[in-house]
Amino acid sequence: MTGSFDGFSVLEPADPAEIGRYRLYARLGAGGMGRVYLSTLPGGRPVALKVVHDGLAADPEFRRRFALEARAAQQVNGIHIAQLLDVGADDPIPWLATAYIPGPSLLEAVRLQGPLPVQTVRILTAGIARALDAIHQAGLIHRDLKPANVILAEDGPRVIDFGVARAADSTTGLTGGRVGSPQYMAPEQIRNQSATPALDVFALGALTFFAATGRPAFGEGEELAVLFRIVQEEPDLSACPQVVRDLVAACLAKDPEQRPDLAAIIRYCEGENTAAGAGWLPSGVAEMARARVESSGALLAQAPTVRNAGPRQGDQTPVLANPGAGGSTVAPAFGSATTENLPTKAGGWTTGKVVGLVAGVAVLTAAVVIGVTAMGGSSGKPTASGTATTGVSTPAGNVANSSSSAGVNTAPTSQDTGGQIPSSAGVPSDSGSQSSSSAATPAAPANTAGPLTSGNDPVAWQGQMVFGTVGIDLGKTNITYPTDGFSDLELTTNQEPPGQYEFMHFSTTGGIYSWNGSNAPARQDCVDDLNSNGTSSITVGIGTLICVKGQNYQVAVARIIAVDTNKHQATAKFVLWSQPMQ
Repeated sequence: MTGSFDGFSVLEPADPAEIGRYRLYARLGAGGMGRVYLSTLPGGRPVALKVVHDGLAADPEFRRRFALEARAAQQVNGIHIAQLLDVGADDPIPWLATAYIPGPSLLEAVRLQGPLPVQTVRILTAGIARALDAIHQAGLIHRDLKPANVILAEDGPRVIDFGVARAADSTTGLTGGRVGSPQYMAPEQIRNQSATPALDVFALGALTFFAATGRPAFGEGEELAVLFRIVQEEPDLSACPQVVRDLVAACLAKDPEQRPDLAAIIRYCEGENTAAGAGWLPSGVAEMARARVESSGALLAQAPTVRNAGPRQGDQTPVLANPGAGGSTVAPAFGSATTENLPTKAGGWTTGKVVGLVAGVAVLTAAVVIGVTAMGGSSGKPTASGTATTGVSTPAGNVANSSSSAGVNTAPTSQDTGGQIPSSAGVPSDSGSQSSSSAATPAAPANTAGPLTSGNDPVAWQGQMVFGTVGIDLGKTNITYPTDGFSDLELTTNQEPPGQYEFMHFSTTGGIYSWNGSNAPARQDCVDDLNSNGTSSITVGIGTLICVKGQNYQVAVARIIAVDTNKHQATAKFVLWSQPMQ
């Protein structure tokens, strides 16, 4: 198997040295709502400090919802929870400090080491069920349980990243985004129906299947097709080990009333020798967790801030080198998970209305419901220009060597059949705008011309993509939009000098680097630069060539040809090479 995630990225000159009373030591990640940093409590306990973007911080409604969500999340406590320890809701830039859990995410562990042993899966499922029970007892629903939100620590699993994503919903309007990850959403969540704790039970069943088999229960591909299968079809569970297959089938029942409660799940999974503790993880994953404990401890023992460049004015801290391999995984993309308050009454739960799904989601899910009602008929979906294209029946990811990509077809090609062309209306963006055309920018045409690559290295895919803060992922045969919380290249919403834009990666093993050679790079040129200089973020102008290393060690080169700062979208041309990095 390939090596594990380094975990830490050095602080950039634009990063703050402190947030509130917390000194920052390294970057841990970023996402649509903000960035995550490594810090410590005054007594030395490591924390993941999550800082929201300036744009959200300036919105009064976001601040109000942020405070409410944080207050609710502070009620949750349990052995399998990454507890919320401190909040700065009233600070100039709001932040959260959660317990820092050294260990790989379930997503990373399975991708790098393969499916987990059945005994580990049983312990994992029982631990997550106990975490969900603690969340539900506080009157909350996680609503975004997925492999990226579960950390595999040496002493047991931890559920992370439930808290404030719903606060953003009140400020973004018709975003076209959704709360929840498609492959782990329950049918009632897709239909925007009433929510109960059974919603999390469905996600737990899908997560257990992934841990045991290494693949999603309802398959992969275009998002609308996955949602359709969840609502309409039964999953093929034949690859799931028999000892947990019945449990998974029960959790994935379409009717929430037919799903088992958490107590029954815990009883089913816990038996002799199924308690979490030392030795519960297979050796490869245990080594990943142990390395992260050691490296995070070594980094924090050094105390001074780690930086990519010299200290800023007024900062007397010496510059340290990159801490190297073995870092820890934290919340994947800040704000990617969420909680839901529900009214309670004596004796149990009452039915509560989900309020976190915005109107843009209703449009998408309505297409699924229409398709279900029509027993598989495709449903029209408006594009940016108002024209309708077919939805469910056309999976993404089958276009190669053209000017389009999975989910972003700009014109019919000889590969298209039946006139069904995936619309770029599926391209996510912060503002909710969905466009198949290049975003507007004042770049000169000469800056975007020229070859992307030199040499004769085999190419798996080449084409043009529009992406934003959600980003894109490098696959073996194409480039797609992420569905699991990680991305290999994304545009940030940070303010940069005119004509400059910040891009970063948030994959478990990825890296990016701007190519400065006089000619277009060959594959080996990008590999060499990524191995020696790859970083988590870069600030570049239009026309820049960027080398990209994916979470599955695929390698590509991209030329930024347009950026629309209003929509937070970038347009880039890509060449994805066939041979992955070693």
